[in-house]
Amino acid sequence: MNSLIWRNDNIRSWWPGFGLCDVDVYIQNIGIGLFVTCLLAIVRNLARQVGLMRASALTVQERRRRNLYQALIIFPYPIVQLALTWPVASQRYIVGTLIGCSWNPHASWPYLVFFVLPPPVFALITAGYAVLIFKRFRKVAKTTATALSSNRIAQQRSQRARRRLYLMVISILIPFLPVVVALTVLNILQMHGVLPYDYNEVHNHDLPIPWSTVVLITSSQISWAVLANCYISILTAIPIFVFFGLTKDAINDYRRIALFLGLGVLFPSLRQMYDPDKSFSVGDSSLGSRQMQSTCTVRDGIARLSRVV
Repeated sequence: MNSLIWRNDNIRSWWPGFGLCDVDVYIQNIGIGLFVTCLLAIVRNLARQVGLMRASALTVQERRRRNLYQALIIFPYPIVQLALTWPVASQRYIVGTLIGCSWNPHASWPYLVFFVLPPPVFALITAGYAVLIFKRFRKVAKTTATALSSNRIAQQRSQRARRRLYLMVISILIPFLPVVVALTVLNILQMHGVLPYDYNEVHNHDLPIPWSTVVLITSSQISWAVLANCYISILTAIPIFVFFGLTKDAINDYRRIALFLGLGVLFPSLRQMYDPDKSFSVGDSSLGSRQMQSTCTVRDGIARLSRVV
């Protein structure tokens, strides 16, 4: 949406983003925090499930304890980020070509401690749990290999789970962890040192422009790293959807939604529940196969930068 609203460098015709950008910067920050904490919570819970050697379901008390631990992992950090978005902002917000609304943090220790350093820490812990998942699953697979060899469906299910876990581990270790570390390094370099924090100096300054001024910048004034950062959230959503959005339960949920919308008339196959482990007897009872697939001008509270040094 931001890219469509601010799609060119004609800043004279731009909408300053009043209201939208005031809220959007908070959504961006809490979204980044939730992304790293939710991924850690999911991978940690999966690691515990793989290593859980029990056949019975969790008791009510155990489920409550698990949910409490999950909540303690997921919510505190994003809430802290949300609370500090206003105090740490060195400007109301910035609007740039393609990137749209952008938060402008003050290069002080609160920004470094609460926004820059935690994501790689969460990413490293997540990567450790991902490796632990695969090691535990390999151990379980070796133990149950003999028992599964006599059951074709169970064997296929085990192979499919192993393949998905392997791809998940690779996706976390190769794209996710390096990208988070690289962004951390770039953020630290862009700080050019850590400044002392003083709320009055950050929010009540008049030079170079007042804090409440909206700054508009063109694409030539935006670094390639900032422009590329806009696509990271889109690219990281792809493996998440592949791992958690293409499971048996998820596909059946999509099927139910399609039936609710009346698409069952056009696609009768939607009435059949999706089950990748289902066998089909064809002739010799063989299993059917299924393919898987500066200088600035301030006017009316808006600063238009013509050059950034």
